[in-house]
Amino acid sequence: MWQRTVLAGGEYIYVPGTSTYSQGFAALEGCVWSAPVKLHSVYILQTCYVEAFCLAADQLLPLQAFFVHTLGIRASCGWKDIVHEIRSRKEGITINHEEVTDLYKCLEDICPTENDARELKYFFATSHTNT
Repeated sequence: MWQRTVLAGGEYIYVPGTSTYSQGFAALEGCVWSAPVKLHSVYILQTCYVEAFCLAADQLLPLQAFFVHTLGIRASCGWKDIVHEIRSRKEGITINHEEVTDLYKCLEDICPTENDARELKYFFATSHTNT
């Protein structure tokens, strides 16, 4: 019964359980197909489906096309996802410093243009109002 109530409020997809994520339903905007680092604040569907169903690389292409092109899932995470992840890790009880360092390193790869870098700098400078 609770599934109907939750699912009636928006567009959700099934996410299989993995070592990182519990199985269940997730909002489309809370998912990405791939990410360069491990994230806890969004579901990385490629990782979920590879781990849950032991899929090979060639089996992922149809799934990727379905999730990205048919359902409109973002193909990869952006710098805002990484910043959100850093913030959520900061609020956690325990912090894995190696993973947080990887998140910061990832920002350079995700923000290849000067405009991206300016937006990121502004976002950090005004983060006290964007929490």
